[in-house]
Amino acid sequence: MTKMLALITQRRKFLRACIKSPNTLPHEMEKGIDSDGCPVDIDKDGVPDYRDDCPKHSRFETRRGVDSRGCMIDTDKDEIPDYKDVCPKDSLEERSKGVYQQGDQIGCPIDSDNDNVQDYRDDCPQNLPTEMEKGLDLRGCPFDRDKDDVPDYRDACPKNKHFEIRKGVDSHGCPVDTDQDRVPDYKDVCFENSPEEISKGVIQQGTHLGCPIDNDQDGVPDYRDNCPNNRPAELRKGVNSRGCPLDTDKDGVHDYKDVCFNNSPKEISKGVHQQGLHLGCPIDNDNDGVPDYRDNCPNNNRIEIRKGVDSRGCPRQ
Repeated sequence: MTKMLALITQRRKFLRACIKSPNTLPHEMEKGIDSDGCPVDIDKDGVPDYRDDCPKHSRFETRRGVDSRGCMIDTDKDEIPDYKDVCPKDSLEERSKGVYQQGDQIGCPIDSDNDNVQDYRDDCPQNLPTEMEKGLDLRGCPFDRDKDDVPDYRDACPKNKHFEIRKGVDSHGCPVDTDQDRVPDYKDVCFENSPEEISKGVIQQGTHLGCPIDNDQDGVPDYRDNCPNNRPAELRKGVNSRGCPLDTDKDGVHDYKDVCFNNSPKEISKGVHQQGLHLGCPIDNDNDGVPDYRDNCPNNNRIEIRKGVDSRGCPRQ
């Protein structure tokens, strides 16, 4: 009603001015004059056609008010006249990405992905429905609660702590596990194990977390240990590169139980004791005190031995 009264007032002022000023100028008559001798105003908006940029408004539009150029008032200059603009006072920034040209939100800032964050302030204006299902931040981007650069909607581990992402995350947002041993790198002491090294499993706790299992603690991991279940006694003298108890003289008797563990090849040439108090020592078949490897008479009987033998193990003459 107020706009209508203003329009009527504007029209009356125009007519009075025209009647009082009969000397209409040529340019004012170029669009024609009415019966009162005034410049034509076809749409009756109070703005004569010769200076009306929008001379053919409907009566409905005219009632909504016009500006000094005879066009519908558009406060925010978004090309949507105020009378049908749902958001008639948009700022320059708000209309920078465009406004709706039709519909329930005509004249309001466009929100391309319908995430309730208008494009002009939306850093992610083309979100898909799946990208929005876990929620969005104030800038219109999918939430990334743990700040690992993998948005929550596709993050299988959305609540990583800071130290868990220290070594990075995979494409699913979970802590990187370089060697795929199920111990993430951030706590894996041996994070670059080969497939062979993890074939027998890795340690799941303690100071060697993620390292190949060494069941008998002999320093040789199980994946290359031919003797993975050594007892402490068997480790007492050490193990070889394959994790088995050392046998320094290669006589078939491990050092930890070998009374003579430094036999020469010659000393073991006739064999060594496999049991008893002299385990691992050169065999002395007739027990004459001269080992067989240097005994020229290795099968003396008790009577011969009782009378004594020489350095070559033969009875004295």
